[in-house]
Amino acid sequence: MNNIAGLTLENIFLILVSYVLILLINRKTSSESSYLLLFILTFHHIVAYLYAFYLPLPENEADPAGFMFLARDCTDFGYCAYAGQHLYANYLAKMLAFGQSIYFVYLLNVIFFVISLFYFIGISDFFDLKGNRKINIFLYGMWPSVVYFTTLHYREPFELYLLIAGIYFGLTGSRSDSFPRMLTSMVLLFGMGLFHIKGLIFLSPILFIILVSYRLPLSALSLGKKIILLLIMCIGVYFAQSMYVSNLRTAANSIPGTSVTSKVTDITARSNNGSGKIVKREITSKKSADDNNKVFSSPEVSIIDKLINKITMYRKAILRDGVPGTAFISNINGKNIVVFIATYFLVYLEYLFSPFIFQVNSFHSLLAYTESVLRLILFASTLVMLKRNPQTRILFIIYLAITAMWAIGVVSFGASIRHHIMTNWILVLLGVPLISEYISRKVR
Repeated sequence: MNNIAGLTLENIFLILVSYVLILLINRKTSSESSYLLLFILTFHHIVAYLYAFYLPLPENEADPAGFMFLARDCTDFGYCAYAGQHLYANYLAKMLAFGQSIYFVYLLNVIFFVISLFYFIGISDFFDLKGNRKINIFLYGMWPSVVYFTTLHYREPFELYLLIAGIYFGLTGSRSDSFPRMLTSMVLLFGMGLFHIKGLIFLSPILFIILVSYRLPLSALSLGKKIILLLIMCIGVYFAQSMYVSNLRTAANSIPGTSVTSKVTDITARSNNGSGKIVKREITSKKSADDNNKVFSSPEVSIIDKLINKITMYRKAILRDGVPGTAFISNINGKNIVVFIATYFLVYLEYLFSPFIFQVNSFHSLLAYTESVLRLILFASTLVMLKRNPQTRILFIIYLAITAMWAIGVVSFGASIRHHIMTNWILVLLGVPLISEYISRKVR
């Protein structure tokens, strides 16, 4: 056994824990899907093992290379921040040191995924969503992008687990007016935001407001508890963002001749075979962004115009550094508020349902197209479910809030595939019941 790669005591222990947890989930939720759950878990383990020892990561995936670089930076030089990508890199450094291999990290990701499955079933039971539970579990666990991004060293396993668990505790806490459960929801959603501080940290309070509004309080005490928790979260978001930015500036200024941009370009250069062209473009875009920030810091410019400019400049900077082959057809135009809203709506539709059939030119784009078609079918079924079961509208509002935020900063369907795993499960919960009911009628 010592000759088989990865079979250390730590890894064997995690594998056994994952199977014990999946059986407990089956028993706790009365899912009656024990064989399916075991199959899904085994498939995730196979993917984790193959990518740990035999399969290389795609060359165009820069995030894993960036996380590994930051993890080495944390281990070798002690630069360990606690927000955004640096938080995950810090965690990655600690787990690599303890488990001695990336396979140990993959196994931990599998366990987080298994736990998220428990809350997924719990939310289904909360709304009493009738339908084929086996199809729900299969789509949640075997959606191709979910298998890939929740197994390898990305932030998505944490973000997905924290989001689903946060929604579960928020819903159950609001229904029973349970302060501990609402507090747990707040902490989980805030933790989710810390892993992606550019967007999710600001979205977390919005999601918490949606959750605690599920059952409007009938007493001043109940309303007061929710307002206090919301204020605590908003204060935490403010300080987290402030500390994150100040830590980056301090770390950059402590090294002569470097900056935050130079650290990012170093990661990008390493992930692109050491090409120096990207470094030059990123430095140029940084200077351009600084110039625009000076212009739009003028008090004569409205807050809305400043926000629109920041969004459009961010997207232009991404495209300027290299237009991906999977780029959206449309882009957000900040000419005025009307044009901004119209173009954002087009980008949002592309974010939800691209790639389209005429954009399929490779196996990966075909896989992405298959997912987009499935998402479109589930989306249409979800709209019908909202009329039949109005209580589920809160889940759909959460879906719209998360996807609307991601669409702002995503410029290609190659990137949107990864972000969709945060919300695909909502369409599965809301869309599958009516589809399975329709199929059952046809069969009978």
